[in-house]
Amino acid sequence: MTTFAGGPRNVDHEPRIGGPAERIDARIKVTGQARYTADVALPGLAHAALVDSPVACGRILAIDTAHAEQAAGVLLILTHHNRGPLGDLPNGDATGLTADPRPPLADDRIHYRGQPVAMVVAESPEQAAHAAALVEVFMKRPRSWSTSTTARAPASPTRRAAATVTRPCAPAR
Repeated sequence: MTTFAGGPRNVDHEPRIGGPAERIDARIKVTGQARYTADVALPGLAHAALVDSPVACGRILAIDTAHAEQAAGVLLILTHHNRGPLGDLPNGDATGLTADPRPPLADDRIHYRGQPVAMVVAESPEQAAHAAALVEVFMKRPRSWSTSTTARAPASPTRRAAATVTRPCAPAR
């Protein structure tokens, strides 16, 4: 018997590293009685879904939101055209944890695959996800170089831009 801050315990019967652990919440989770954050419904709560870029580099030519705006429950669709000013955000967001110095939906340039290009706000998560799937993004991708010889050529626009551009990809022209 050993005495700890919580009182005496028999350390011979304590679970060891890698051994079984008692889960005090297991019964309510298995029986479906546990309450999760997603189960809480507040009045006037809205849900958002992001529309991500399928390409790693490019420029947005147009975003067609007409079909998404007609979808049930849609409250708002934000793009770089209508997001409004965000003010000065340190390091791209309020947390300072992101390496992306640009605010969300900053402009028409795509810098990485999965970059948010639009956000759909709706009355339910399902309605937001459905409407986000209806948003069409038209983009221009920069010319790709299929061989290392052409990419290393002195006249290569990518080679010229690499000296001055510090973003993940050169701007599409």
